[in-house]
Amino acid sequence: MNTTAACSAYNRRMQYTIRNISPSLDAAMREEARRQKLSLNQAVLRALRNSLGLSEEPERLRDLSAIAGS
Repeated sequence: MNTTAACSAYNRRMQYTIRNISPSLDAAMREEARRQKLSLNQAVLRALRNSLGLSEEPERLRDLSAIAGS
């Protein structure tokens, strides 16, 4: 994989580390995730998108047809 392709792939699925989450924010996000029946990650992403006025992006699923049945 060349450098440009690697950089492009990295930027499509950027990973963040968020520090100093207060106990009250942690509890609220976990409760929201439970209420919406989402993973904590999905609930945080939804909250970030909503707070920035962004529309819900459809989740991209991986094509596993090449390994199906193996």
